[in-house]
Amino acid sequence: MTLVLRVLGPLEIQNGTRAMRLGGTKPRVLLAYLLVHANRTVPIGELVEELWGATPPASAVANVRTYVGALRRTLRFWPSSVDVVARPGAYTLALTGDGHRLDLDEFRQEVRLGRAKMNNGLPLAAADHFDRALAMWRGPALEDLRAGAVLNTFASHLEEDRAQVAAELVECRLMLGQPAEVIPGLRGSIRAEPLREQAYAQLMRALYLNGDASAALEVFRAARAALTADLGIEPGPQLTDLHRAILTGRPAGPTPWLRGAPCLLPPAAAGFVGRQAELTQGIRVLTADLQGALPLVAVSGPAGTGKTAVATTLAHRVRGDYPGGQLYADLHDECGAPVDPAVVIRRFLGALGVPATCVPEDPAERTGMLRSELADRRVLVLLDNAAGEAQIRALLPSTADCAAIVTSRRRLPGLDGAHRIELGGLTEPEAITMFTTVRGRPAAEEETAAVREVVRRSGMLPASVRAAATLAADRPLTELLDAAAPGAGSVVPTDLDLEFLAVCRGRD
Repeated sequence: MTLVLRVLGPLEIQNGTRAMRLGGTKPRVLLAYLLVHANRTVPIGELVEELWGATPPASAVANVRTYVGALRRTLRFWPSSVDVVARPGAYTLALTGDGHRLDLDEFRQEVRLGRAKMNNGLPLAAADHFDRALAMWRGPALEDLRAGAVLNTFASHLEEDRAQVAAELVECRLMLGQPAEVIPGLRGSIRAEPLREQAYAQLMRALYLNGDASAALEVFRAARAALTADLGIEPGPQLTDLHRAILTGRPAGPTPWLRGAPCLLPPAAAGFVGRQAELTQGIRVLTADLQGALPLVAVSGPAGTGKTAVATTLAHRVRGDYPGGQLYADLHDECGAPVDPAVVIRRFLGALGVPATCVPEDPAERTGMLRSELADRRVLVLLDNAAGEAQIRALLPSTADCAAIVTSRRRLPGLDGAHRIELGGLTEPEAITMFTTVRGRPAAEEETAAVREVVRRSGMLPASVRAAATLAADRPLTELLDAAAPGAGSVVPTDLDLEFLAVCRGRD
């Protein structure tokens, strides 16, 4: 059975559901000291100083040996990979093998993993690690001990580590576009530590990103009042630069995050059904390390096969891996004509925070500016309904930290290195599920044959099934089947909601 040792809160050792009795105050302090110096040789003199300070009793060394002896007997009563090893004039708390868990080690490991994810631009994964690290705390470190100078200093450093990890978790939430989630916690942090400038700065950012600039400015005034009253100093550059940026309504200096990362993705398709193998393949490509190559997924297929739905669903599934933002463009206009790539680049640059007056007129320079803006970010680009390779080349990022998804009715053979997803119709069960989901109610027993006929006449194509289901929401299925144009093999009536159907059929 695993022995669990805890210092992130009251000192505690537990084997299964049974807590170990650790004796009086000084034996507990001795155990805590050995724990935080685990696998290191600790001279008896250090233990004496920690337990009694500068005026130890004459029996101090003998008392330490007594405490250690009792601790060793207790640990041996609970078989584990933990033991106190005697050395000449010293002791070592040996933690070996897999028979134990120390919450401090697990905390540090989760923090290391979280920071590695952040360094790789993965705030969603980083937030999970930081959440797990902070969940290990049960209160202030070693709060139940009347410890000496070394343990008190160690506990203070642990509390600083805890506060820093909490701040890093806030950064993750802000990068993920979740400012409202962190505001209550930041207000609590400021009440507990009213002189911590970092908490004020994060609260200002969260309020600004949440659309409340006036509240963000009020936080600056409160920070300034607290710092001048208690410390006699003005706020530092972090707060003053942020204050100036909020006043001017635009990012300034080292605060580009004020705008937040752009997310131009359309909503994920409601009633999305099937395509799980294709989504799994796409997610694997867009989240893999391709050794310097741009992760690129090309979705192709005839009209009505749901290319846009697959691409947007895929983009939403991986957007947490691209904290720099998600860009989207439909590469055909409302009249069905291809859109000039230069127009799309201007839109993308605006979304990334480049003022319109700074966008070059020369197409090559404009493309270069877009690639430069994307070079230091992890951005996902979704290019929908492409006419051909020439239209999209200038829109693709040039670095492997970004990724792109392209949809087209053509296969786009000129896209070197692209992972290709080719779509056809749905299976009959998938088409029936989509029909009933979009319609908003399951098929009654007497409707089963009619629903099967509706999806069959729709060619199992997602766009046609969705259009038919929308019409069937307030019409009998027999009316759809009877109104179908003779010989057309379609359930879409020629005299019902033509404008709606034109929109549905014109997009895929």
